[in-house]
Amino acid sequence: MQLVDGPFKKLVGGWTFTELDASACKVELNLDFEFANGLMDAAFGKVFRDLTNNMMGAFTSRAKEIYGF
Repeated sequence: MQLVDGPFKKLVGGWTFTELDASACKVELNLDFEFANGLMDAAFGKVFRDLTNNMMGAFTSRAKEIYGF
């Protein structure tokens, strides 16, 4: 992912899938972000980090539904 437009000065990230064995993998979501405005960072920085954690939780829950792990 890369910044196209929006309230960020910097937004770069992506998903990484590392095979552990034939039936498992390690999933990582890495995001590096900085709001364009320090006030926005103070107001929404934690919210954005929490949103990122929620995305990973939703991904994990859906994988469990599909694959039964």
